[in-house]
Amino acid sequence: MSQRLQINGNLFWANIKNYQTTVRDRVLVASYLATAKSARTRGAEVEVRWAVLDGLHLDTAVAYDDATYTAFDSAPSVSLWVRSAFDKDYFASLSVGGVFAAGYVAGPVGDPRTYGATLRLQF
Repeated sequence: MSQRLQINGNLFWANIKNYQTTVRDRVLVASYLATAKSARTRGAEVEVRWAVLDGLHLDTAVAYDDATYTAFDSAPSVSLWVRSAFDKDYFASLSVGGVFAAGYVAGPVGDPRTYGATLRLQF
């Protein structure tokens, strides 16, 4: 065993134009695709592998990533929303019982009609 200690490192910096991202609306618990004009990610990572004995290796890694949108003009700045617009009862999901619960079906009932507006500001 000639290589007892292996250290790998990486520095990175990337500027991305027209970055497509998924925006998550916490009020609606929904997501949609939006395009940020630009984004940046930069950071470093280090991996260490130590062969203590034949057949015994210790591995560790650490990373730092500073990622941010540098321009997001179409960010959701006001949004109007409605859930269950027709106010009908429905199941949000269903699960079927297993071997010991044959014929058993359960599921949470969906939200009643809910509507509102969301305003986000950044300073």
